[in-house]
Formats: sequence, C-alpha cells, structure tokens
Amino acid sequence: MDKEKNVTTYNVTQLPKNNLDELFEFAGKLRNSPDHKDRFKSEYLDLTVRAERLRRMLVRYKDGTLEFKPNNTYEMLHAQYIFMIEYGNILYERAEIEHINLSADEVFKK
Repeated sequence: MDKEKNVTTYNVTQLPKNNLDELFEFAGKLRNSPDHKDRFKSEYLDLTVRAERLRRMLVRYKDGTLEFKPNNTYEMLHAQYIFMIEYGNILYERAEIEHINLSADEVFKK
C-alpha cells in the first residue's frame, strides 16, 4: 500500500464543503440509504470528518492551545489518528475495487 498516495487522497480539505458539522450531518443522511454505495460513502465521509476533528485537536494539543486537558496522552490520541487514516485508506482501496466513486462531486450528488 502506497501510504503517501493514500494519505494525501484521504483529506477532508478536498471536499467542496469545509464545515465539518455540515459534512457530518450529510454523512448521516446517506447512512440510512437503501443503496449500499451510499452507506459506504457515509462511512468514508463520517470517518474523514472524525479524523479531521481529531487532527485539529492534536495540533492544538501539541501547541498548548487546547481548551481542555485530555485524559489520554498525545501519543495515544495520535496513534488513534494513524489507525483512522489507515482505516480510511482501506475504505478507499475497497471503493476502487467495488467501483464506488468517492470523489467529492460524486459523494455530494445526493
């Protein structure tokens, strides 16, 4: 697996909307679709939003601007983020194999 390629592909900033709450809400709408491809897109988008939120938190944690003190270490939260990225990479590869288009234009068609 080419991690560099996949990590750059797996990036919430490439999506047409940058409001994470809107993205998360949109994923929820796809989640209940009878179409398995929509549910797959929902899972990918949901993970993308959660990973981006965690990434932003890690940035603030590291630079000391986080507004609360987490119970977990930075290292543990960073490990979680890495696993989320790997999970996203697996979903992305599955989507290619299953011919599910995860491009922003396709995901936001609904």
